[in-house]
Amino acid sequence: MKKWVGAFTLGILVISFQNCAKSNLGSLEPNQASQVNPAIETPVTSLEPAQAAAVALPNSPAIDAKIDSLQASPADANALNAYNLVIHTKTGIIDVIDANGDVDASKQFCLESAQIASLEGLLAASQICEGADESQNSDQLCQMEYSFPYAKLQFDGQSVSLGEKFSACHKGTDLCGNNAKQMKDFVSSVVSHLENQSCHFQSL
Repeated sequence: MKKWVGAFTLGILVISFQNCAKSNLGSLEPNQASQVNPAIETPVTSLEPAQAAAVALPNSPAIDAKIDSLQASPADANALNAYNLVIHTKTGIIDVIDANGDVDASKQFCLESAQIASLEGLLAASQICEGADESQNSDQLCQMEYSFPYAKLQFDGQSVSLGEKFSACHKGTDLCGNNAKQMKDFVSSVVSHLENQSCHFQSL
């Protein structure tokens, strides 16, 4: 009789533990999906990354070096080579913007179809977050520490700089959670392999 009572009690404990585990997993999933840590960032609900028409990559030494390396003739050392890239999210066309703000049609590139799908998927799964200002929650002094944006999401009539910050205490605006790193990795890969981003329709 004691054996049956012991087995029955053990069964109740196992079932209770399984139900508790399922409940805990269920409560974690929404937080993991949103990837938002309210202690360090606040979602900006007025803009959805999926609605961005383009992702602009501001001028950087890496972009200038890559464009110059792809020139048919050596770049003039005295020329002002300051290029920006604009990736159109729907078509995957990458425009090269010169120092005058004009599109250089001779240097057009394109994402591959898999890259377009990857970019659209990342934007659809993302939110824009405003980083918390740590100086408001402490007595610490914040040094001026400017960081250039690594990309800008372009919407109809406005743009949002990603990764730009003005002090050591302010994280700035970026995609929420780990999606910021994924976007940085994506744009870095595009620039690094720009020579492989040919537009196949140009040869038709």
